[in-house]
Amino acid sequence: MNLIEIDDERRAHLRPWLAALLVLPPYRPQGIGSLLIRSLQEQAGRIGERQMYLGTDNPDFYIRRGATVVERLDSGFCILRLATHV
Repeated sequence: MNLIEIDDERRAHLRPWLAALLVLPPYRPQGIGSLLIRSLQEQAGRIGERQMYLGTDNPDFYIRRGATVVERLDSGFCILRLATHV
């Protein structure tokens, strides 16, 4: 998992991005993804970021963790915004 400046050139005005979050299926029901997200929210907040963006085809996972939908694409892919923890 990373916090990167730009993950989509067409949306360069949205920054920074949560990128490359992956929890392997056998470990998913253990809260690891939630812990990783909270950790990155805290780190981003410490460096002065108030929000971060991400793209996903599984928006419900992130919405349950406080994300809001910025854009829904026809393919079912969504752009979401997450607040950081300042």
